Amino acid sequence: MKRIRILLILGFIFILFSFPLAIWASSGSVPQKNTVLTPQVNYVFDENIEFSASVLSDKVILRAVIFLRVDGESQTDILDGSIEHGQTSSVLAIRNLQEDPLLSFSRLTYWWHLDFDDGTSFDSVPYTFQYYDNRLVWNYASEQIANTSFQVFWKSLQSGIDRTAINTAQILSQY
Repeated sequence: MKRIRILLILGFIFILFSFPLAIWASSGSVPQKNTVLTPQVNYVFDENIEFSASVLSDKVILRAVIFLRVDGESQTDILDGSIEHGQTSSVLAIRNLQEDPLLSFSRLTYWWHLDFDDGTSFDSVPYTFQYYDNRLVWNYASEQIANTSFQVFWKSLQSGIDRTAINTAQILSQY
C-alpha cells in the first residue's frame, strides 16, 4: 500500500512539474515547424559575403538577422537582413569585408533568426563554411594531432607538400 501511495505521489509531482514545461515549450521562442529555410553563401574574397535564403512559411517575416561567428572566437557579429516577400520569401544579409575584414581560411558558423508578424520567431540550425581566397584553386589536407585539428592549404602541383606540412605540425605540437 505504501508503494502505491509513493508511486502516486511521484506521478503527481512529475505531472505537476511537466505541465509548466509544456506551456513554456509552446511559447513563441520554439522554432516554427511550418517554416523551411534554404540558405546559401556567396562571396568575393576581400570584398563581401552575401548570406541569402529562400523561406517557405505561411507567416509574414518582419525581421531577418544573421548571427556570424568565426570559429575559435567568442564574439558573434549580427547582420540585419533585407526581406523580399512573396509566395517564397527571400532574405539577404551582406557583410562588407573591406570595412570589416576576415582572416583568410577562417571557418565561419552562421545561423538565421526570423521574427514573424504573429510574434513567433524561427532560428535556423547553425551552418558552417570555410572562408578562403576563392580567386585561386587550393589543395587541402586535415589531420588530428595531439587533440588539435591541423588544416593545411597549399597552391602547388608539387606532390608530398601536404605530408611535409602535417609532419612539421606534428613536430611543432610536441613543443
